[in-house]
Amino acid sequence: MTAFEKSAGKIILINLKLAYSTCLAGFAWYIWPTDNPEWWGLGMISIFLGLAAFSLTFTALFDAAKVISKERETGAYGKRGERPKSAKLAGDDDLKQAGMM
Repeated sequence: MTAFEKSAGKIILINLKLAYSTCLAGFAWYIWPTDNPEWWGLGMISIFLGLAAFSLTFTALFDAAKVISKERETGAYGKRGERPKSAKLAGDDDLKQAGMM
């Protein structure tokens, strides 16, 4: 990502990661065996899905922090310079005075 690149793609990716993490966490909660210890395998799968959701959530939050810090740095860099101003168009007299005609 360059200094002046728009971060819309990164933001969409962060949102997709958070949505996927929510789906994983919901599925982990849904398949958790509550009444029968015979289904202990689903408990293991549920634990792994929960860990994956937890990891993916922190990855998305870390990516969001990187995007925010990059936006702040870019904004601070943009505030350092002066406002753009237009230059005066050189006329014939200016060109003669400069020795160009």
